[in-house]
Amino acid sequence: MPSRSVLSIAPGVSSIGFCYFEGTELLDWGARRAADRGTGWAGRKRVVLRLVEQYRPELVVLPSIRTDVGRRPWLGKFIESVRVSLVGGRADVALCGNEDVQECFRRLTGEADPTKHRIMAHLGVLFPQLSPLVPPRRRAWDPQDYWTPMF
Repeated sequence: MPSRSVLSIAPGVSSIGFCYFEGTELLDWGARRAADRGTGWAGRKRVVLRLVEQYRPELVVLPSIRTDVGRRPWLGKFIESVRVSLVGGRADVALCGNEDVQECFRRLTGEADPTKHRIMAHLGVLFPQLSPLVPPRRRAWDPQDYWTPMF
């Protein structure tokens, strides 16, 4: 079976996180800011559509519409708008909820309730290009490392 190109999107308040895979190889990752702060979810949608044009993935993975809608009401509109824009041949779309992600991390680490550090350490092993970014183990009184949200 040929490897599939996948663009995974993680919308945030001020930027859009993404990672791009071909098969099991991580080729690019990062965050893009929306052009204007006042554009709301429509500005974020333009960022995602530019990423789709840049990478031309076969599959785009978005958070499940039910994810965080209570805390971020714009998220449901944003995800549905992106999904509708991609219908018609640009790319297949898969919705992935928090429960799905947590189950993947449980399988990855072999632990029932893995910590952020264990997850980041395993991702650093799977993707060597990320290993220099894995922050040191955090003590309870230490502030969160700059790179932690990226993972």
